[in-house]
Amino acid sequence: MDYRDLNLFIQVKQDEVLAEKIPAELGVESIDVRGAVSKVANPKDFMLKAGSNVRIENNKVLANCAGQVIYKNNVFSVVQHIEIKSDIGPATGNITVDVNVTIKGSVLTGYFVKTIGDVLVEGGVQGGSVQANNLVVMRGIQGSGDNKIISSGNITTLFVENADIQVSGDLLVYDSVLNSNIKVGASILIGERGKCIVSGGNIMAGETVAAKVIGNV
Repeated sequence: MDYRDLNLFIQVKQDEVLAEKIPAELGVESIDVRGAVSKVANPKDFMLKAGSNVRIENNKVLANCAGQVIYKNNVFSVVQHIEIKSDIGPATGNITVDVNVTIKGSVLTGYFVKTIGDVLVEGGVQGGSVQANNLVVMRGIQGSGDNKIISSGNITTLFVENADIQVSGDLLVYDSVLNSNIKVGASILIGERGKCIVSGGNIMAGETVAAKVIGNV
């Protein structure tokens, strides 16, 4: 068992049953040790409430779409986007979901985020791994030697250093790419601000590698 797999997020599929209401039944009267009859009160009923992306059928709460289950104030909902307000690290564990993800912090060494949706990292990837569709990393991607970044769409980031990256689409880097192993299905575009260089490592692109300076590749 991996202690980093905390399973904090519950994933459901479309039409999956989230909850079921069992109709209340009148209880049976009892007799205490003195022979007195204990009457039974009528059971209290409650109404199932449907939140976003759920429906109620035959006393069952069903998901209208695949996503992340939220249960709040006695209401079930299914969302197709989750927001994590911290780093991906010991407090969150690894994240494996099927929805879009926004991370307010960074992805730390030894931890990963895996989804078929898009990922926005407002911090950086600091030795962690990410597998997603489109990936945006605001503060750059740093490798640790063991981590991998895999995108079935495009990646946009500030810089790349000592990283292992596979991208089906484009890789857009605003500053520089240093000592990294990168395989891109379309183009690698380095520029707009900063050093605008590619140096060291192994670079493969299906279409174009565009940068101000390309050396030691």
